[in-house]
Amino acid sequence: MNCGRYIHRSSGARLSPHLPDQAGHQPFPAWNRLDIFAGALSADDARHVARKGGTIPLEAE
Repeated sequence: MNCGRYIHRSSGARLSPHLPDQAGHQPFPAWNRLDIFAGALSADDARHVARKGGTIPLEAE
C-alpha cells in the first residue's frame, strides 16, 4: 500500500499539501502528537510536539 501523504491528484491542478516543498519541508503530521507515540519520537519530533501544544489522546474520553 502506498503512503497517502505522497499520493496526489494526477491532473496536476493541485498537489497534496503533504508533499515536501522545493526546500524539502513538509507539514508536521498530526498523528505524531498522539500520546501512544510519545516514547517513540525522535528528540526533534518530541520538541515539535511540545511546541504544537503537547500530546493528544488517541481516544476521547
